[in-house]
Parts: sequence; C-alpha cells; structure tokens
Amino acid sequence: TQSTWGKFHSSRTTKFLRVSVCVFLCVCVCVWVVSQMADIAAIRTQLEFYFSDSNVDKDTFMRTQIEANPKGFVPIELFETKFNKMKALGATSPLIREAVSQSNVLELDSETRSMVHRIERYRPRNRASVDACTVYLEPLLLSSTIDSVRALCAEFGKVSHVFVSKQKTTPGGDVPEPTQKFAFIEYDSAETAASARQRLNGLPPARAA
Repeated sequence: TQSTWGKFHSSRTTKFLRVSVCVFLCVCVCVWVVSQMADIAAIRTQLEFYFSDSNVDKDTFMRTQIEANPKGFVPIELFETKFNKMKALGATSPLIREAVSQSNVLELDSETRSMVHRIERYRPRNRASVDACTVYLEPLLLSSTIDSVRALCAEFGKVSHVFVSKQKTTPGGDVPEPTQKFAFIEYDSAETAASARQRLNGLPPARAA
C-alpha cells in the first residue's frame, strides 16, 4: 500500500542519511589525522634544525638557551612563544612532545616532559671546517627566500643551513633599493660543498628566485 511504501521509503532515506553522515565524519577525521601528521613532521624538522650544529653555531639566542642548562635542555614553552616559525606551524606543547617522540636526535626530559634537548650534546665546531662546508652564492633575485634557495641548492646535496641577505632600512624607515641579494649555504660535508660549488657556479640568478 501507499502507507507501507512511504514507511519503507522513509526508512531507506533515514539509513542513507545516517550512512552519509558517518562517511562524512570518517572523511573529516581522516583529513584531520593526516593534517596533524603533516604538522608534527614539519614541527619535528624545524626543531631538529634549531638544535643542529649549523644553527646553534650561528644562533646566539639558541646557543645561550642550550648552555643555560647543564644537560642542554630547552623549555618547550620557549618554542611556543619565542620562535615565529613554530608559531606559524601551530606548534603547541602536545604537538611538540609528539614531534620530539618521533625524532632520532631529540628527546624530552623524563620527569616533567616539559623540556627538550639533543641526545648528542652540542660541541662548537672548528671555524675552518664550517667554512669548508659553506658555499657563497650571488647574485640572487630580490625575490629569493631561504626556502627557494634551499630548494635550489638541495639539488646538489644535503643542505644544513641557509642564510639569505635581507633588505636594510634607513633610520627614517625607508628601504633603499638594493642591487642584488646573496646567500651562504652550508652543506653536510666539505666534499658535498665542493661539488655543489662547481655545479652552482654560472647558474643564472633566476634559478634561485
């Protein structure tokens, strides 16, 4: 009868809606999980960079924080509040703890799990060895960034650190028109740097834009 068909149709519609809602929620959860995993991987990579020899050698603030603790521990809260890159990544204490737990070079303090340090202690490096691993690159386009230069130079070997010159402001706040940018790229070894230096020589500035 029409009444029976109406009930059957209504039942099928209800089941369809329930299944649709369940599928939608599952997709949302999967997207959220994948996003969290990507965030954690990015946070781990950034943390490992902060604690790397190449960064600590040059970053006075980071080196001071490490040396302030007998075991080289740095408070997690510091990365949440003082590091703009970590803020941009949405780093929170739980995400930072998870990122450190997935790292092979960092670990949390066992008591409070509120601090992180390198498993292998930092030791200042010889200046000559650092220079041997470093390549000077110019001229670069004014649009060049650390990420674009890193992407270019990573074609020739593992990059440990990149410094790109910035525009300087005058006392009045004006930005003078620079003629070009330059960069220092530190590779993981002197051999890699020597090879990269030869291959980078002669590349047009547009490659680093």
